[in-house]
Amino acid sequence: MDLNQRLHDLGAEKRQEALSDREQMERMKKAVQSKISHRMVNKRWMPMPVVLSLLLTCFGMWFILPSIHLDQKQLPSSTEAPTSEVSRLDTESPTLEKSKFLVLDQRFSFASDFVKWMQRYTDYEIKQVTDSPFANVFQSTDQAVLLETNKGTVHVVFFPNSGEAERVEIDEDFTVRGQITFTFTGTKLNEGAAPLHATGPTYQYSHNNLLILSSNSDFVTTFRSRFAEFDTYRSIFENFELNFSEYTYLNDLKLKKIKVTPEEIKQKPERAIFRLRSSWWANPRLKDNPFIPKVGDRTPGLFVRTGTYDDVLSIYAAADGTHHLFRLSWDHENWMWAPVEHKQKPGKTKQSSS
Repeated sequence: MDLNQRLHDLGAEKRQEALSDREQMERMKKAVQSKISHRMVNKRWMPMPVVLSLLLTCFGMWFILPSIHLDQKQLPSSTEAPTSEVSRLDTESPTLEKSKFLVLDQRFSFASDFVKWMQRYTDYEIKQVTDSPFANVFQSTDQAVLLETNKGTVHVVFFPNSGEAERVEIDEDFTVRGQITFTFTGTKLNEGAAPLHATGPTYQYSHNNLLILSSNSDFVTTFRSRFAEFDTYRSIFENFELNFSEYTYLNDLKLKKIKVTPEEIKQKPERAIFRLRSSWWANPRLKDNPFIPKVGDRTPGLFVRTGTYDDVLSIYAAADGTHHLFRLSWDHENWMWAPVEHKQKPGKTKQSSS
C-alpha cells in the first residue's frame, strides 16, 4: 500500500471516529437532560406535601406556643392588664384573648381616653404613640400625637374647647408640581408655623375638640362613621335614662375572632358572650322576633354592663328616628342569644340613612 492510500484510509478512520464520538456525546447529552428533567419533576411535586406539613407544623408551633407560655413578665411594655372598665369576661377567661390598652408616655396622657376609644370602637391596631409636628402649629393647643397603626399613620390634635376643632379648615396649595403646601384657617397659628409641606393630599376630619389629619382617606371615612354611631349610642342611652359609662361596647368583629363550643359554654357560661353578634335578629330559630330591620335603620350596637357577662343590651335607631332597646339573654337550650325585653321611644332627631 502506498503512502497516499495509507493517509487516505487513516483520515477516513479518524473522521468515522470523530463522527462516532459526536453521536455518542449527543446520546449522552440527551440521557443527562432526560435524567435532570425527571429529577426536577420529582423534586417539584413529590416533596410538596412533606414541605407543606413541615411549614404548617413550624408555623403552628410558633403561633400557638407563645400564647400558652408567655407570662406577664414577657408581655410587651406597651400593654397592660384590663382596667376595671373592662367586663368580667376579660379577667375570668385566661385562655381567651384579652383586651389590652396601650400604656402611654406621661407626656401623652391627654390622649389616653381617645386611644382607648379607638381601640374599642375601631379595628385599627395602634402600634405606637409618638410626638406629632402639629403640636407646634396652633396657638390654642400644643397637644397632638402621631398614631402608628396597622393601616398607616394618623395625627390627632386635641383642642381645649368643645367644638373648636370643627371650625378649623385645611387650605392646600397644589399649584407647584411636586411641592404641596398647606395651612389652616378658622384658628390662629403660631408665628412661622405655616406653610407646611406634604408629599400628597392631607385629609381632615373634625369632631368636637378633635382634629384628625392623615394622608390616608380611609381614616376619615372610618372615624366619621364610628363617631356618628358613637353619638347615636350615647343619645339612645340618655333617652332610656341609662348611664353610658356603666356599659362596655362589644366590637362585633373582635367577638367573631374567638371561637367557642357548646361544651365550653356549659363549663364557663361567660364565654357565651363570644357567640353574640349585632345581627342576632337574623337567627332563623327566633320566634316572634320583634326586630325586623328596614332600609335606613342603623346597625344595632352591643353593650354589656361592666363587671358582668349576661347583662347585654342591643340598641339601634330606626330610620324614622325611633330608639329601640333590647335586653338579650343566652338561651342554653337553643344555643343562641334571644331578646327577653324590648323598649322603644321617639328619638330626639331623625336618623339619616347615609
